[in-house]
Amino acid sequence: MRADDDIFVRGDKLEKFLRSVNSSVPHFIGQAGIGKKEEEIGKLFLNKHENYCMGGPGTLFSHTTLRNVGPHIHSCIDNLLTTHEDVEVGRCVRRITGLSCTWAFEMQSLFYHIYKEEKGSFKTTLTEKIARKALTLHPIKDQTTSV
Repeated sequence: MRADDDIFVRGDKLEKFLRSVNSSVPHFIGQAGIGKKEEEIGKLFLNKHENYCMGGPGTLFSHTTLRNVGPHIHSCIDNLLTTHEDVEVGRCVRRITGLSCTWAFEMQSLFYHIYKEEKGSFKTTLTEKIARKALTLHPIKDQTTSV
């Protein structure tokens, strides 16, 4: 797993989810992103149907994916097109394995990223339903937030 430092991980939920995933099969799991329309679309050098797993709420890689990508990581680092590490990780995984980030709608609730509330406090947007379903919550900027 790769995640930002301002993430809350529901370890019990994550463990249960991981037990349902066959790690022998290549996986690149997370909340798919294509960039923010106003500032990033067209500037991330993604083709029409390409995406990346958004780094903030976390990304999961099966050991098979990591084993396939690992030997080529220096080639990926030597050919960066942006300064967005999550985009570049996605580009590298796709180039080496052919995998894209999971395009499943459910990933938005499993890898929950707050967009609307300032400073990631979750004080007005976090509901019991969201918290119960989420594997991760991002970003947690206010340490007094109870999750």
